[in-house]
Amino acid sequence: MKKTFLFIVTSFLFLSITAQERINAPKQSFEVISDKFTDATGWYYNEIKGEWIDNKNLICKDKIESIYTYHASKEDNNFISIQTKKLLHNNTFYYAIFLSKYKGYYKYPNIQSDWTITTDNAIYIFSKNEFDKIKNIDGEIVLTSIYKLDLLSINDSDNEVINKISNLLDKEVSKYPTKFYFKIKKADDGSIRFLIPNFYFTIDKIDFEKRYFEATFENFEKIMIE
Repeated sequence: MKKTFLFIVTSFLFLSITAQERINAPKQSFEVISDKFTDATGWYYNEIKGEWIDNKNLICKDKIESIYTYHASKEDNNFISIQTKKLLHNNTFYYAIFLSKYKGYYKYPNIQSDWTITTDNAIYIFSKNEFDKIKNIDGEIVLTSIYKLDLLSINDSDNEVINKISNLLDKEVSKYPTKFYFKIKKADDGSIRFLIPNFYFTIDKIDFEKRYFEATFENFEKIMIE
C-alpha cells in the first residue's frame, strides 16, 4: 500500500514538473532610436602640400578619388554611420552611440599580402548626464563613455544588444577604466566639428588644429535624442 501511495505521489510530482509552462524572458527594445548620421566632410591639413584635404566621411592626408573603401579601411578616422539609441537599465537611462566604420587586415600579415576589407561595429555607452551635454552644445564639449562594446555581428536583435549592454553595466567599474572620448565643437558659423569616439591618453591630445569631421548642425542633430 505504501509503495502504491509513493508511486502515485512521485508520478503526480513528475507530471506537475513536466507540465510547468516554459516561459521566455520578455523581449526588450530601445526607448528611442535616432536617424542614422551618414554624411560629413573629413578635413586634414597636409603640411607638405600646405593645404587642407577633404574627403567624405574620411580624414586622410590625400584626396581619395577612387577605391574609396580600400583607403578608408586603412585609416582609423572614417565612418559609415553614427546612430544613437536610448535604453533603460535598472531604472536609469543610458545612451548608446553606434559607430560603423571600415577597417581591414592582411590575410598574410608576415608578408603584408591580401588586404581584406571589413567593417567594425562598436557601441559607446554614455550616462544621461554625459549625453545631455550634446543637447545644448555651445563651443567645445567632450563626452566620456562608460564602456565600449564591440559587436561581432550586425545581425543581433535589439533584445540581444540590450542584454549585452546590460551585462556590461552590471559589472563592477574598474578602478582604472579605459575611457573613450567623443569631442565635438560648434563653430562660429554654426557648423559642427567632431572626431569619432576613440581612446586617448589625455583629453589634451584631442584637438581640431589639423584634422576633424565637419557637418551642418541640421545634419548632425540627427543623433541628438531626448
